[in-house]
Amino acid sequence: MSVVSTTDGWAVGDADYSSDTLILHWDGTHWSRVTSPNPGSDANELSGVSAVSSTEAWAVGGAGNHLSYRALILHWDGNSWSQVISPNPSYGSNFLFDVSAESAADAWAVGWHDIPSEHETLILHWDGASWSRIMSPNQGSGSNELNGVSAVSPAEAWAVGDSSDLTTPVHETLILHWNGTRWSHVKSPNPSSEFNTLTDVSAISPTDAWAVGLYWDQAGINHALVLHWDATRWSQVDVHRDR
Repeated sequence: MSVVSTTDGWAVGDADYSSDTLILHWDGTHWSRVTSPNPGSDANELSGVSAVSSTEAWAVGGAGNHLSYRALILHWDGNSWSQVISPNPSYGSNFLFDVSAESAADAWAVGWHDIPSEHETLILHWDGASWSRIMSPNQGSGSNELNGVSAVSPAEAWAVGDSSDLTTPVHETLILHWNGTRWSHVKSPNPSSEFNTLTDVSAISPTDAWAVGLYWDQAGINHALVLHWDATRWSQVDVHRDR
């Protein structure tokens, strides 16, 4: 969900019964469905939305069939949602999980694309005219996926997800940082020796950002994972849990 004001908000997803994209708009009184494109033959899904004004919003996800997905990017211009051409580096599946628009000429979308038997990070950038792929790190020799992105300025953005290695089943948190020139990997905590993942991130300023996700304990029980950036490092924050 993304909210511009008390009378202008968006929520996105998909309608299981029809395999169509689902976009809802809040006008201050009620939610209503807004017509949205469905280019996929069997499946159309939206997983992230970001609005910067009443005439500028983006929604991302994937569309395709039972064999592969193509990255799906939709744009709101104040009147209607339309599909915008997006890069798809893989002949297999490409999927976008989140989008963050900092202005009408600066937006990021993140997800993953197929390589043989695994996934690699996928980061796309909007410059006001077109979407282009920006190269991004892959820490693990196994799968690398990005689930969330948050941009503060043209020189400050974060992307989060998880990575794995072919030699071990362990999944580790994955955090990437944009400094205006390139994306680089930033070290992050991994409280579990088995599974750690980050699902979303929110950057308030260059010295203040939060990432959330989950990890497994030795009994296989899920626990909330909250990390904080203080301009020097990412650290785990204790989360109160009712028993």
